[in-house]
Amino acid sequence: MGDEDKIQAASLCIENAHGQTIWNVHLQAWKNETEFWALYETRYIALLEKARTFLRTHTQRLLVGSNDPEPKAAIFLSAGFDASEWEGAGMQRHKVNVPTDFYARFTSDIVKLANEPDLAKTTDRRSNRVSAMIQRGGARNVLKSWKH
Repeated sequence: MGDEDKIQAASLCIENAHGQTIWNVHLQAWKNETEFWALYETRYIALLEKARTFLRTHTQRLLVGSNDPEPKAAIFLSAGFDASEWEGAGMQRHKVNVPTDFYARFTSDIVKLANEPDLAKTTDRRSNRVSAMIQRGGARNVLKSWKH
């Protein structure tokens, strides 16, 4: 299923090494949306858990010292529409796609994460914590089909 070299190149996972966390979760095949959302809740949500752990670890580290800077963090979200149900199989490493509603749900879950009270954030309520970018791919078709 998919190109082995491309899959291996996208398989890097580092957890809290030298102050960095990089976590990749590969898409799995699914037959219907119920099955996809079960995968989301059991596998893909791990990305948010890893981000939460990273933010909490560094928030606590900065709060220990009185001379340390105030914990602040931003979350950058890059929406890769190459996994969209509207994109051709040639664009997908694993030949697996996601339903369009995934993008809305994942973004919503990231915004909830950004607003959790015990994670690094600025005290300035006007500051944005989530910055999102849209990549190329089937974005035009995804955006046209959005139900929200």
